Amino acid sequence: MEIVLLAALSAFVFYRLWTVLGTRTGEEKTRDWPTPAKVETNHVAESDNVIVLPNRKSPASEMASEPTRAFDRLLSELKANDPSFSEESFLRGCSRAFEKIVVAYANADHTQLKKLLSKEVYSKFADAIDARQENEQQMEALIDFVEAEIIDMKLTKASASITVQFQSEQMLATVNADGVSFDNPARLKTKVTDVWTFKRTFSSSSSIWLLVKTESKNA
Repeated sequence: MEIVLLAALSAFVFYRLWTVLGTRTGEEKTRDWPTPAKVETNHVAESDNVIVLPNRKSPASEMASEPTRAFDRLLSELKANDPSFSEESFLRGCSRAFEKIVVAYANADHTQLKKLLSKEVYSKFADAIDARQENEQQMEALIDFVEAEIIDMKLTKASASITVQFQSEQMLATVNADGVSFDNPARLKTKVTDVWTFKRTFSSSSSIWLLVKTESKNA
């Protein structure tokens, strides 16, 4: 009976970790996430602008040219609201934020997480951290590299939301009090594709783009 309860507890804690970061060790079943075109596009007002970008790494095509031009127009509107914005610096900042958030989550660093996450996303992260600590478990995290690409943008008069696809190589392992990992005992690294959405309100005095949504899909 104790073995059954321990297995059930381990499965629950791993599920909570999965729902927060969406990362994989290579042994989980495939999970079908919504396509990027559906991210943050529900309940959009008629005055809102939503642009879904083509895959820029693919050869240019006539079908891709119009979304690209539309994105450039939307980018110009964003710069009109925020003259300091640049795509390159935004992606560099997002990549740094990605690493900081993953490491802060692993280290249970609530102070850092509160600075970078929306209240809703922070609440989910905090719940998972609390569950981990209640079971006397810790998390190890290592990120080898991160590549970022903008795939969606939503612009309103009050705010801007940008969806970024991250390609990274990570090692994540949850360990018990004895230092034994039940979800990644070999400390294996895996390539992960994450889709995160960042949002900034123009009326805010802060220039920080907060993480408002996370999801993950197979790399």
